[in-house]
Amino acid sequence: MMSLLESGTLFLTLGIFLYGILYFSFFREKNNQKISKGILFFRNNFVRVIAGLSLFAIIELTTRNIHHILFAFLTVVLPVAVLNLVAALKMDKLTEGEVNDYRVGYLQNNWSDKSYKYLQSKDWDNTVFKKVHESGAVKLSTVEANPSVIVSVSANRAQHELSLFHRLKENYNVKLICMDANNAKDQIDEVDQDSRFIYLDGDRDAFNLPAILDEIQIGQVDIILDKKGALWHNSKKVDTFFEIAYNKLSPGGVVIIDGSQQNKVLTRLSFLYYQLFRTIIYPSELSTLNKIEGAIGSGSFADQHFERIDAGEGIFRTVIFKKKH
Repeated sequence: MMSLLESGTLFLTLGIFLYGILYFSFFREKNNQKISKGILFFRNNFVRVIAGLSLFAIIELTTRNIHHILFAFLTVVLPVAVLNLVAALKMDKLTEGEVNDYRVGYLQNNWSDKSYKYLQSKDWDNTVFKKVHESGAVKLSTVEANPSVIVSVSANRAQHELSLFHRLKENYNVKLICMDANNAKDQIDEVDQDSRFIYLDGDRDAFNLPAILDEIQIGQVDIILDKKGALWHNSKKVDTFFEIAYNKLSPGGVVIIDGSQQNKVLTRLSFLYYQLFRTIIYPSELSTLNKIEGAIGSGSFADQHFERIDAGEGIFRTVIFKKKH
């Protein structure tokens, strides 16, 4: 006769199994939009995580009786194996590109807005601006004839850039260029006529920065911003990015990236929560620094040609790379 713990485990895993089968079988289209392969992929991984935790809990809580352990193993593994098979049959491929699809009807749609609202609830823009200013690593011009040129290579909807522009324009002479901006026109109508704010719509690859700057007749820039953009998506091209940045930065110019310090357990839980409820309760993505840290160590182009300065801490930490020569 099964113990209470075994019965509970069986009930839990069968519930997950049935939910998965129903989800994969009947979720075809919604409002004539294809269901994201990324959703299926993440739901499948969610099942795996729950199953793994269940197995771990059972092994820890039950006696070392081999019967209990084998029962727990089979109860968890068999349904998950079937779900994996069903998921694989229903997806052409499981790629990061599919997972990170931002089109309407897909998992990551409106991610930018949701992420921005979460960060605003934490006063992120104000705090980061203050910490970067306090670092003393960034010098901005107050001379009317010689503006500091700032380029954001991954502006997306340009919310943070617009917020930054409003903070700077009253006290400094700056020109802010937003690259790789998508669907941001409504966000920036209020500054659209301000020649100090340049909005480049569409897909603009940061690795084509020299050509893009030539297009708008900009020679060198003073600050390059990259928040979960070019480097985040191209962690194998870090040296190339910094070499391009080095060549386009003015003397003493800087590259600024996000470097959020996050609790790994909370990050994972927040990630799972978002898959279920589409709500961000804690940063659920790795920072750019986390993505590229192994590529900016000793001997790297960034290490040899830039001075690293950390500003702020926790989710407010940014990392400043100041051009050495």
